Amino acid sequence: MPKTKVFFTIILFSFFSIVTSSAQNKLLENKLSEIDSIMYTHQGGIAIPIIDSLLKTNISIHNSLVLKAYKIEALVQVNKQQSALNLSNEILKNPNLKGSPLIRTYIERALLYELATEIKESHRALDFVRDYYINSKIVKDELYGEYLYRLSSLYRMEGLNDKGIIYAKKAVEFGRQHHYENVEATGILLLGVMTPNMNITEQIRLRKKAIKLWKKSSNYNHIYPTCFAIARYYNDLNKTQISKKYLDSGFYFSKKIKDLPNHYTLAGAYGLKVEIFEKEGNLKEALNNQKLATDNIMKSHAIRFEHQVSEANAKFNYEKESLKNDTLEQSLASEREKKNNLLIGLIVLVILLSILVLLSMNLSKKRKEIKTQSETINNKNIDLTEALDKNKLLLRELNHRVNNNLALILSLVKFQYYEIDNPKYKDKFLSLEHRIKTIAAAHEQLLYSKGNIEGEDYDVQEYLSKITNALIDISTKNVQLNLETNNINLNIDTMLPIGILINELMSNSLKHAVFNDELFISIQITLQQSNITIIYNDSGADFKETKNSKSLGVSIINSMVKQLKGTIQRVKSEYTISLQLKNSKKENG
Repeated sequence: MPKTKVFFTIILFSFFSIVTSSAQNKLLENKLSEIDSIMYTHQGGIAIPIIDSLLKTNISIHNSLVLKAYKIEALVQVNKQQSALNLSNEILKNPNLKGSPLIRTYIERALLYELATEIKESHRALDFVRDYYINSKIVKDELYGEYLYRLSSLYRMEGLNDKGIIYAKKAVEFGRQHHYENVEATGILLLGVMTPNMNITEQIRLRKKAIKLWKKSSNYNHIYPTCFAIARYYNDLNKTQISKKYLDSGFYFSKKIKDLPNHYTLAGAYGLKVEIFEKEGNLKEALNNQKLATDNIMKSHAIRFEHQVSEANAKFNYEKESLKNDTLEQSLASEREKKNNLLIGLIVLVILLSILVLLSMNLSKKRKEIKTQSETINNKNIDLTEALDKNKLLLRELNHRVNNNLALILSLVKFQYYEIDNPKYKDKFLSLEHRIKTIAAAHEQLLYSKGNIEGEDYDVQEYLSKITNALIDISTKNVQLNLETNNINLNIDTMLPIGILINELMSNSLKHAVFNDELFISIQITLQQSNITIIYNDSGADFKETKNSKSLGVSIINSMVKQLKGTIQRVKSEYTISLQLKNSKKENG
C-alpha cells in the first residue's frame, strides 16, 4: 500500500509539473505577443518594463535573446541610443542568437549608426541583413520590409535620393503585397521626402495615405506627427480651418498613446497654432498656446537631459565592464599561457630525454656500422681508382688509334688527289681533305694532346684560328681575316660542328667570292647563356656559282646547324647563324 501511494504521488507531481510548465509557456507567448503589438505601435517606453520583468524570470536562452532584441528596438524608440548599442554588442557575442532576433538586432544597429552618421557601419549592418535574406529558404517577413525602408533612408542621408527612391518604392510594394501597413506607410513618407519638385498637394495626399494605413494598426505614435505636418502644409496654402482641423486631430491621437508623446513635436504644433491665432487676431489664444509650446519645449529639454545623463552612465558602465572583462581575459590568457608553456616544457623535456636514451643505445651500433662501411668504401675506392686508371689508359690508346686512323685517311686522300688530273675532282678531294683536317685538328687539339677523359671547355679562338689559317695558307688569294670569339670556351660536342661549319663557309668564300685585290672575311661569335650567334660575311660582290641547295657543302652546313638545333639566314654574302650549346652544363642547368 505505501508503494502505491508513492507511485501515485509521483504521477500527480509530474502531471502538475507539466501543466505548470505548459501554463508558463502559454503566459510567455502571450507576453511576447503583447510586446510585439506595443513595439508595432512605436511605444518602446511601455515595452521596456515588461521586457525587464520577463528577463528576471526563468526562461530559455532563445526567449531571453528574443526579449533583448525587442529591448534594443525599444531603447532606440525612446532615444537611448548608447544603451541600445551596448545591449546589441552584448547579445551579438552569443552564438545562440539566430533568426529574427539576430536580424532585428542588425536592423536596429543600422538605424543607430545612421543616427550617428556612421554611414559605413550602417551599410555593413544592412549588408548582413541582405545576405541573410538571399537564402531562398528564408521567408521574407516584415523585418525584410524594415530593411528596405531602412536602406532607403540611409541613401537619403548620403544624398543618393535616386537610389533611396528605388528602395522606398520596393518597401511600398512589399508592404502592400503582404499587408504590412507600417512598411508601406514608411515607404510612402520616404517617397514624399525624396521625390524632387513634389508640390504641396501631392505631399498632403501621400501623408493622408500613410495615416490611413497607420490607423489600421492603431499606430498613433506615427499618426499624430503626420497630422501636424499636414496642418503645416495647409497653413502654407492659407487654408487655416483645415489646418486647425488636422492640428486638433494630431492632439487627439497624441493623447491616445500610452507612452510619453514627443514634447518637441507637440511644441512645434502649439507654435503653429500660435501663428494661426495671431493671423486671426486672437491674441489670447495665441498667448495660451505660446505657453503650452514653451512648457513642452521645457519638458523636451528635461527629458533630453535625463536621457543624456542616463546614456552617459550607460556608456561609463559599459566601458568599465568592458575594461574589467578585458583585464580578466588578459589575466586568464596569461595564466593559460604559463600553464601551456610549462606543459610544453615538460613534454619537450620528456621527448629530449627519450631521444638521448635512444641515441645512446644506437650510438655504439652506428659506430660499428660506420666502421664496417668505411672499410667497405675504402676497398671500393681502391677498386674504382684502379678501374679509372685502366679506363684512362684504354681511352688514351683509343685516342692514339683514332688519331693514327685520321692521319692514314688524310694520307690516302692526298695520294688520290695527286693521282687525279681532272680539276673538278681535284677540287672535291681538296675540299674533302680540308674537312678531314678540321676533324683531325679538333681531335688532336681538344682530346688527344691533352688526354681529356671527362670533357672540358676549350678556347674557340685557338681552334678556329688553326682551321682558318690552314685554309688561308693553301689559298693563292690575298685574304684578310677578322676572327672575334670574345674569349668563348666550348666543349668538343659543340666545337666540332662549329669548326666544320666555318670550314665550309670559308672554303666557299675562297672558292667562289668575286673581289678585286683583297678578300676580307669577318667571323664574329657571341655566347648568351646557351645561345650561340655566328655572324659570317666576306667582301665578295657576288658568287660565281648558281644557288644549289643540294650541293655537299650546303648539305654539310645545314646538317651542322640542325645538329646544334639552330637556324641559318643569308643576306647576300652575310650569314647569321643561331645555335644551341650541346651537352653542356649551361644547357642542363
